[in-house]
Amino acid sequence: MGEKTLKCFISYSHEDKKMCKKFLTHFANLARLVDTEHWYDGMIPPGGNIDDEIKKQLEIADVVFLLISPPYISSFYCYEKELTRAIERNNAGDCIVIPIVLRDFIRGDYLFSKLKYVPTDGKPVDQFKTQNDGFVDAFTGIKNLLSEFSKQHFPVPTSATKYTVSKDFNKGTKYNKVVITCSKYGKTSVSIPEWTMA
Repeated sequence: MGEKTLKCFISYSHEDKKMCKKFLTHFANLARLVDTEHWYDGMIPPGGNIDDEIKKQLEIADVVFLLISPPYISSFYCYEKELTRAIERNNAGDCIVIPIVLRDFIRGDYLFSKLKYVPTDGKPVDQFKTQNDGFVDAFTGIKNLLSEFSKQHFPVPTSATKYTVSKDFNKGTKYNKVVITCSKYGKTSVSIPEWTMA
């Protein structure tokens, strides 16, 4: 696992609540294998500002799951607000977006059409022998993707990452400059009062 927990935002239509609940069950399995945590609008507390909370969580997400279905695509809020912003962040390299086809829809040139769908070949979850089979297929691909994403973006320092520390006395001052050099990430320095260096 990487150093950072991947924050995952789940975008779905409320008409798909039952399938979203099954998605969350499989996500809980995934969280035991990849360091992830999820958020969806059902977690907004009573009295919370729905729009503000959704915008906040969408902006900090590392991964956005789009639970695709006809109601999702027809929903103004899902498509114009959540999906549109998710694609903007994906294009800027700030997050990854994963479309999960829950139910089939009229295929065409949507904002998410250039992204690779899960389950395999974009087969809808509800067209597998059981929905469980569909979600297992989807999450197998998701697990591999998130594992690789975590390694690339949040690497764990290894023994190959070397650190050196040097101290330079700043003549005429009461401070010492400590320089920390990392073979992978470069240098940083901090000035420390002289009396703390004893």
